Amino acid sequence: MLGKLLRIQNYSGVYDEGHHKQYWNKTADFWDVTPIPVRPSGNTVEIYRRFFQKNAKGGGDQKILILGSTPELRDLLAEETSAKIYVADFSDQMPQAMLRFTKRVDPQKEEWVKANWLDLPFPEQFFDVIAGDLVLQQFPPEKEAIFLEKVRGLLKADGVFISRFQFLDKTYYNEGNLAGVIQKTFDRTLGDRQTINLLKLRILWSCANSKKRLLNRRIAIEKLTEYIKESNPNNPHLREVLKLLLSEKDSLRNWSPPEEKELTEILSQCFAISDLKVASDHEDARYFPVVLLNKAA
Repeated sequence: MLGKLLRIQNYSGVYDEGHHKQYWNKTADFWDVTPIPVRPSGNTVEIYRRFFQKNAKGGGDQKILILGSTPELRDLLAEETSAKIYVADFSDQMPQAMLRFTKRVDPQKEEWVKANWLDLPFPEQFFDVIAGDLVLQQFPPEKEAIFLEKVRGLLKADGVFISRFQFLDKTYYNEGNLAGVIQKTFDRTLGDRQTINLLKLRILWSCANSKKRLLNRRIAIEKLTEYIKESNPNNPHLREVLKLLLSEKDSLRNWSPPEEKELTEILSQCFAISDLKVASDHEDARYFPVVLLNKAA
């Protein structure tokens, strides 16, 4: 067997695993067409590398937890450290499925744990480093503090949490600028599927209610329908985006990222922000900072 998979049942009851399992199990099928910024860019990976080089250089006695099966993070840690690596994923399929996108990972040197991140089965102060890409937005707003407290509790006193986070900038991503957002996306040189996926996300961000932390999927459908009718009735990409939005109109994953100030407040409840870096190789990078967090006193 590749890797060692430990299955942990959800014992806290604070997050309904069944509603989200299908979403996670299909992620690997589309990773190669997942657009930046959802997938880490090359420069984002280098920022992670610099943070890992400063904090994950210990020997085999150091313990590092990766939240999720993100191949870029697994490759980096396989290259940068000889520490014991744990991979905790909501889906028991993902650690194996995402291996095909890695180049350096030896699964025999990873410990795979199938667990809800709110129920991670480790003692307090167990890890030197916990890392994960865009992990906070995997939870609805009411669970964010619970998740961050869990991560904080698992870190040693001098441990660090390294992650990329997203915030919304409603001065740019708003309904009034929808035409500009759409055109800017078409100006990028992307494959068809990446263009469609990025358009869908940017339209959702533009129609989100950041105060209520909702994506407003139905409003996004209405606004895109109006735009297609009035401005671009024959564009096949936009029609595919509309189909996607319609198919997901009742999705339970309907929460939005916070705005920048709120994100800082959320993180600061549990951690001290030690460093923050922004990638330089994509236009949304400012809204997706990589943050180095220490345990707050």
